[in-house]
Amino acid sequence: MSSFRKKRVVPKKQYPAGTINLSQSINTFGIGSMLEVRSQKSKQTRTTSAIVSGLDFWREDKLENISEIDLCRLLDVKELKSPPSGDNSDYIPAKRFPRWLECSNCHYLGVIGTQFDEKADGIPSCASSNCNGWGVPTRLISVCYSSNPSETASEYHLDDFPWIYWTHKNNDKCSAPRVRVSSDGKKTGLDGMILKCDCGAKNSLQGALGSDALKNISCNGNSPWLNSRKECDKNIRALLRGASNVYFPVTASTISIPPNSSRLVQLLQSLKYKEFTTMYTEGRRRAEDVADMLYEKQDFSSLEPDAITKALKSLKEAQSSARTEAERKAEEREALIRNYPAEDIGDEQEEGDFEVEKVSLSQLDIATPSLSIFINNLSLVHRLREVIAFRGFTRLESPITANHFSVKCAPISNKKLNWLPAIENRGEGIYFELNNETLKEWESKLSVQKRIGILKKNYLRSTLSNAMDGEALEPTARLILLHTLSHLLIRQLSLECGYSSASLKERLYFSEEYCGVLISTASAASDGTLGGLVRQGKPNNFVNTLFNALYEAEWCSSDPLCIDSEGQGSEALNLASCHACGLISETSCALRNMFLDRALLIGQSEGDDVGFFSSLLC
Repeated sequence: MSSFRKKRVVPKKQYPAGTINLSQSINTFGIGSMLEVRSQKSKQTRTTSAIVSGLDFWREDKLENISEIDLCRLLDVKELKSPPSGDNSDYIPAKRFPRWLECSNCHYLGVIGTQFDEKADGIPSCASSNCNGWGVPTRLISVCYSSNPSETASEYHLDDFPWIYWTHKNNDKCSAPRVRVSSDGKKTGLDGMILKCDCGAKNSLQGALGSDALKNISCNGNSPWLNSRKECDKNIRALLRGASNVYFPVTASTISIPPNSSRLVQLLQSLKYKEFTTMYTEGRRRAEDVADMLYEKQDFSSLEPDAITKALKSLKEAQSSARTEAERKAEEREALIRNYPAEDIGDEQEEGDFEVEKVSLSQLDIATPSLSIFINNLSLVHRLREVIAFRGFTRLESPITANHFSVKCAPISNKKLNWLPAIENRGEGIYFELNNETLKEWESKLSVQKRIGILKKNYLRSTLSNAMDGEALEPTARLILLHTLSHLLIRQLSLECGYSSASLKERLYFSEEYCGVLISTASAASDGTLGGLVRQGKPNNFVNTLFNALYEAEWCSSDPLCIDSEGQGSEALNLASCHACGLISETSCALRNMFLDRALLIGQSEGDDVGFFSSLLC
């Protein structure tokens, strides 16, 4: 998800600044991630690799508050703050990593202070005689690793690759090692890279990425994003610096629902008026007194003091009530299946970031008779606001969790702070639910249970089943059905309403009582969209989109291999779903493109009763 708002990322004061999108600052390039900062000198491009620093190094006092009390309470923090805007000296701090560099000319390896000299422009130059080369970030790094499945897989520590150790692995270590990289010219990739020491020792990088290649080396407990170290009894393993499993962001999000969706409530929680709100919530002033004070401000002059008083009281009430993530999802769902603002309130209802129009089931049945047997709720979400907070990250593995608010992740500060970085997206969406009675009857069928049993066996063999200490999200028939249907609709909607599939995203709501999905488009760069997605939720358009998606699912260009598959995709956690039929952009999917099977929608073969919508397509 992109944004026109850019964030400056500065490894050091004298270094060239890089820019990242707003949403990337809490996702792809969040705290603990590595990114490349490029600069131009003459006609040559110089590259610096940096790791984004933790919250201890951010200028908290310069950050704007984001109002969302429910998410603060769920994450046990007092405030959410937007990442720096990049104006003037306001930036996201970062530091050089990896420390080991390779000379662009002589290919000797080393660190600044020995093999390389620091220059004013931030680009290190080679210290070798008559060498005009500069330091290029090395390709390999090492991460904390445990091969014992009963232990935590990683403590998320990060360090340089042990270049000296690997060079002398089959030789005696010399007293003054000086290593350079060469190529044998016959092999490609790491297999063709040879490390040579001036003492005569040499070793190929072949096999360096193996999980046990560095099993004899203990982790140093290094956390460069926090500038700290601690004792660690685990081993390390090597990864490519740009490998996809080096960094997995852990975020938690919520849809802003009344009363938090009110613009008045958000204004009261802004940095500008935080002092006034605190007077009441901490019991120093009455709500009426604070409301009178705020009424004198220009931002509140168009409102009645009674409305300000009511908003202040709702804020304090929300702060005192505790809810779990499951309860929060249930509250969101309740808000999504009713009209808001209510019709009888009319113009007196204050405009906010939440507007829902519930569609009558009779309108669906007019479009297609008996469709309400399969769909029993449909809502057009004209306006919505999603707040996404960054909690931390993991390395090597990114398990699918049932609780994004408490799953273990790497710390993003040396000590617990009372705030987290977050962004807010505004847009629109479509929410619908499957008929729960029909769903219960379908999922109790032996054929469905047999089909799901295949995926459950694959799941038990995967690394996800024991990685979350009871927080793992297990595959069930209704989850896989809902998730697959959501993907098929996103693919079809991208063809029919003009949005790219990457700009649409899903939010799943499922329990024993309901099974629904919100498909939305939202961006940090705008205050909403043009209504194209909501228009596709109108009864006739929704029915056409649903049927077109189901008809498309009946045939995949990879069939019969796809429909007959007993495990494909990451760790074989998909059945009949591949890039040609069921996968979507990773940023759009809530479950990393896992737990998908289109056979549960349309059946595996003609005449079977596995497909939930099989009778509808006859």
